[in-house]
Amino acid sequence: MKMKVNIFSCLSVFVLGCNITAAIIHQIVEEKTSVTLPCPHAVDRKVTWSREKDGRKVDIFTIDEDRDTRHDTDRRYTTLGDKSKSLYINRVTVSDSGRYFCNNEAAVELTVIPSGTIRRDAPERTSITLKCSHDDGGSLVPAWSRNNGEIQQPGRFYVSPVDKMLTIRDVQPDDSGLYYCDGKPAVYLNVIKGDKTPLTTTTTTTRPTTTTTTTTRPTTTTNPTTTTAAENTDDTKTTTTAAENTAASFLWQTSVRLVIGTLYLIAMISITVFTCRKGTLHSSARKRTSIILPCPADVRGSGAPTWTTYTVRDGNTAVQKKGKGKQITNRRVCFFSSPVDQTLTITDMQPDHSGLYYCNGKPAAYLNVNE
Repeated sequence: MKMKVNIFSCLSVFVLGCNITAAIIHQIVEEKTSVTLPCPHAVDRKVTWSREKDGRKVDIFTIDEDRDTRHDTDRRYTTLGDKSKSLYINRVTVSDSGRYFCNNEAAVELTVIPSGTIRRDAPERTSITLKCSHDDGGSLVPAWSRNNGEIQQPGRFYVSPVDKMLTIRDVQPDDSGLYYCDGKPAVYLNVIKGDKTPLTTTTTTTRPTTTTTTTTRPTTTTNPTTTTAAENTDDTKTTTTAAENTAASFLWQTSVRLVIGTLYLIAMISITVFTCRKGTLHSSARKRTSIILPCPADVRGSGAPTWTTYTVRDGNTAVQKKGKGKQITNRRVCFFSSPVDQTLTITDMQPDHSGLYYCNGKPAAYLNVNE
């Protein structure tokens, strides 16, 4: 019986410890603002606040029933008289970023970003494009870094040499942080942890059914000795001259070309209206940039959808396979189909990737990639 009680006590302590550890709070604030860091649980007695600094834990403030002890000379640190003995920091700076402890238990993960820094939130396993905060005509391909650590381009990261944007495919919680473009703060990315549904979608190559309007040009035969209807009934009339035949032939060919051109224009308009009548998105992008195409709302569901496209390359019909988050059909172009928001991310686009894109067999977007 005593052994059972001991085991139960150990399990209770273990569960309690897990609950406390899981209570860590993540706070993101701009510099020169004030922040309050609470303990993860109510404290009645002595409380010591500390933080990680230079790879070690240093004490900041101790709150006792009788007196308060300041371990750090920085007067910006004070405490509040609430139940959790919160730590108050006035006019925070970037150097205040880090993990804070309440009685040696991790309480708050504080991130201080420079004033005016853009903040972007992105669900886990989606894609996002980050814009360089300055455009001073510097390097062709800017150097992007995160938390002062260099970002390697191969894999999920792509930097466009055209618009200098950084595209991250299949973002993960570890991608959160402050991103720098050429050494200057650009964007703070906060990746929201969510469902970790694996990418199991298999993309198949299917050519969509299209309606083609074919206009047959009528065959005309010009006979230089053709006579008029009057000449057929009256042999006494003279034949038309070569100049008259040439003029008549020119007028006939001009009329035929005008009719064919009009019919072709009508056919192209009909095909365009038929293809895009359901609100298909039209997107234009420059060569060697990135884009994120959304799946139509009426076909969204769980998991990564199947993306296909119908393109015309050098006058010949070509069907290309898209999706699965890896390079397909082109050595430099990456495609990623997100299982979270069902979007298709294309990086390092080329003109021959223009065309109509389908999501689960339904028109989603028409993409035009310009030189």
